[in-house]
Amino acid sequence: MGGKLFGVAIEQGDVLYLALEDGKRRMQARVCKQITEFAAWPGACEVQHRLPALDEGGLDEIRQWCVEHPNRRLIVIDVFAKVRSQKRKDEDPYQYDYRVLTGLQRLALTYHVAIVVVHHVRKASADDVLDTISGTTGIAAAADSAMVLGRNKRAVRLYVRGRDVEEVDKVVIFDRNRGTWSITRDFDAAGSRLRGLAECIYRVLVRAGGPLTPKQVADDLGADYQAVKKAMQRMRDNGDIESVGEPYGAYRPATAGFP
Repeated sequence: MGGKLFGVAIEQGDVLYLALEDGKRRMQARVCKQITEFAAWPGACEVQHRLPALDEGGLDEIRQWCVEHPNRRLIVIDVFAKVRSQKRKDEDPYQYDYRVLTGLQRLALTYHVAIVVVHHVRKASADDVLDTISGTTGIAAAADSAMVLGRNKRAVRLYVRGRDVEEVDKVVIFDRNRGTWSITRDFDAAGSRLRGLAECIYRVLVRAGGPLTPKQVADDLGADYQAVKKAMQRMRDNGDIESVGEPYGAYRPATAGFP
C-alpha cells in the first residue's frame, strides 16, 4: 500500500490494521465504501480483530509480525483502550500513560515502522488542543506526533503537532458515502468558525448535484442540525445559496457561488 499524507509520499509496504472494536461484518461495510467494484482489497494490508493487552503478550505479537514482514510500513491500533496495560499500584498517572506507549515507540524505532494508536478525547474543552486527549499529558509526551480530531457545533477540526512534523490546524469534512475525510480550509480559532461551516455546507451542496434540506446536510457532515439550519439561513440571506420550494424546504448553490 502507498499514498500521501499531508503531501508527503508514503512508500509501499505491508500494513497491519488492528480493528479491535470492529467485527467482520462492520469491517466489510466500511471497506465497501472505500473500494469500488473494480478494485481488489490490497494484499499487503492485513486486518486482525484481536490482540492481548500490551503487557500480556500484545507487544510480543506485534514484534513477531514485524519480524515476519520485512517490508513493513504501518501498524494501526484501533483503539488504544483495548490493549492498554494495567496500571501498577501506586504508579503515578503520568508515568503510567508514558510507560504504556513507550513500548510501542521502541518497537517503531527498532523495526523502522510507523505505529498509529487511535485513542479517545475528553468531552471537556481545553486551551491546548493536546490537553483534550483522554488521560494525562504523558500520552502526548510519549508519542512522536499527535493528531486530534475534534468537533464543535460549527466545524470539525484536525490538529497535528509533533517532533518532526509541521503544525497543522485544518477544518475537515466527512464523506459518509465514501468513508473518507477531506480538508477544506485552515482552522481559525479567533472567530471564523462559522465561515468554516458555511464552506463545508457549500461543498456538500455542490457535491450533491441537487437541492438538499438542512437535515440532509447536517447528516452528511455529522454536524448539529440547528447549527447547520441557522448557517444555511444566513448563507441564503447573504446570497451564497438559494432556496428551492416553499417554505425554504431545500437549498442549492447560488449562481454567484461561494468565495
